[in-house]
Parts: sequence; C-alpha cells; structure tokens
Amino acid sequence: MTVGPFGNFLKKLSKLRAIHMNEHGVSKVRIGIVTARNAPAHVRVVHTLRAWGSPADEAHFVGTNSKAPILQAMDAHIFFDDQEKHVLGAASVVPAGHVPGPHSPDEPVGVRPDIRTV
Repeated sequence: MTVGPFGNFLKKLSKLRAIHMNEHGVSKVRIGIVTARNAPAHVRVVHTLRAWGSPADEAHFVGTNSKAPILQAMDAHIFFDDQEKHVLGAASVVPAGHVPGPHSPDEPVGVRPDIRTV
C-alpha cells in the first residue's frame, strides 16, 4: 500500500514507541488502531503495518459500529482519522484530529473551525 498521510505519521509514532521501549518489550507509547475496516479487509491492514515496521499494540476492526466506545474503553489519549464523521463521533470521548487524505479533484476540501486539522 502506498504510504499516505497516516503512513508517514504512523512511522514516526512507531519510532517514538521504539525509543521508549523497556527491556521487557513494553513501551510507554502505545499504538492502537481503531478502523471501520472489517473482514476480509482487515488482512490488508495487518500486512501493511508489518511491511512498514509499524506494530500496533492493539487493533479493533469495528465495521460500521461507532469508534467512540472502543476509544473510551481503551482510555485513548488522542485519536486521528481521515473522515470527518469519525473525528466528530470520537471527539465526545477523546481529543480527535482530522488527517486529510487524498480526495477526488471534484471534491472540495475545506477546513472547519471546530475541527483541528493535523
């Protein structure tokens, strides 16, 4: 898979995770993936993370279900998504940031003042 905005961010976060790794293989920086992907698309996510050398401490494939309850149960510190609807849904339980992804040339992309764009 081509590395996009999330790929570059995840690679940097993985380096930070590695810096804070202790001798037991546990890091102060934990990476959790909460994605709307579902079987069988989850296989691509797992293979991509492995290929990039960006391990996740946990991954949740929620399909069409809300991400907010999972993020709350994980006690997440921050959440990023490329879809505004997921950012808005998660913002009630965790600080959430929008990572704009590639868009079709006919689709307008704008910045909303109530959403902090990363």
